[in-house]
Amino acid sequence: MGTPEPKVSAIVVARDEEETIASCLRSIYWADERIVVVDAETRDKTAEVARPLATEVIVREWEGFAGSKRFAVSLARHPWILWIDADEEVDPVLAESIRRAVRSPGGAAGFRVRRRNRYLGRIIRHGAWTDDRVVRLFLAEKGRLADRLVHESVVLDGPVGDLEGFLEHRSYRDLAHHWEKIGLMSRLWAEEAMRGGKRAGALDLIARPPIRFVKGFLFKAGFLDGRVGLVLAFMDAVYVGTKYARLLEIQGENR
Repeated sequence: MGTPEPKVSAIVVARDEEETIASCLRSIYWADERIVVVDAETRDKTAEVARPLATEVIVREWEGFAGSKRFAVSLARHPWILWIDADEEVDPVLAESIRRAVRSPGGAAGFRVRRRNRYLGRIIRHGAWTDDRVVRLFLAEKGRLADRLVHESVVLDGPVGDLEGFLEHRSYRDLAHHWEKIGLMSRLWAEEAMRGGKRAGALDLIARPPIRFVKGFLFKAGFLDGRVGLVLAFMDAVYVGTKYARLLEIQGENR
């Protein structure tokens, strides 16, 4: 008998994701277990939609992005962890690449994946969202989620490899959803920045948003994505301005 193939636990943390969670879970049907942690404040049927497609669905009080993912990791029974967000899907090429990687990791503690971002119904091929690579597959004993309020990431104790294929990312349902996320993410960013000793000034509000716009739309050729590229560059600039405005607000509250 040959050596059994190492098994993979996929973890998903979700809130108000009934429109995307089924596609997400179907894209990882091959994983040996699929653990979904749903924010208890979810207002839609995310948990109900997920249950027929997941190994385990747990509805619990929210403790932040990283905290909820760490909880999901603690439930995993297998050595390899695949972290996937509810608005993401593993394409077939990436799925096969993951299976090959866990069979022959070559000493890697984890692997980066390429995200292919979609915005307002279009694949984004230029601008600030290009070359988006993130560590999403890792050995449970050699990886951990960084203690961050926002833009959480995996910290590895060992080398990192790269996988083929794409993690398809349907970032925002529409502009209203994007505005909502800007409000949430900018607040979390500002709280974390304040905690880390970062400070903001008037120059940050004046200079950073237009610099972000020019960088994404012109220097990184976001204009090649047409009107969607223009909207995305504008919204990125709004996010940058909003997060520094939030930091200024917090600074004023703590004087």
